Amino acid sequence: MMLLVLVLSAIAIGVTELRIAGIIGEQSTIIYALVVLNILVAIAGCWTRQRYVWLTYLVASGAGFLLISAATPVSGALILARVIFRI
Repeated sequence: MMLLVLVLSAIAIGVTELRIAGIIGEQSTIIYALVVLNILVAIAGCWTRQRYVWLTYLVASGAGFLLISAATPVSGALILARVIFRI
């Protein structure tokens, strides 16, 4: 499941970069689909032995989406790093 989270994060980062570059338009459906998939992965992770870790990830995903519109916490960390360090 961690690999799926990393793949979703890579796709979210790629879509964000393409939107910034102007290559693709404001297609929100891609980002919303990534958010839903990310939440489904986090919910599925809640049925494993590491349920508290996945529950924390689910809360971080929701907070990241509501606060900075990040599809995944990994892509949210990249956005915050760019804002803070002006990369």
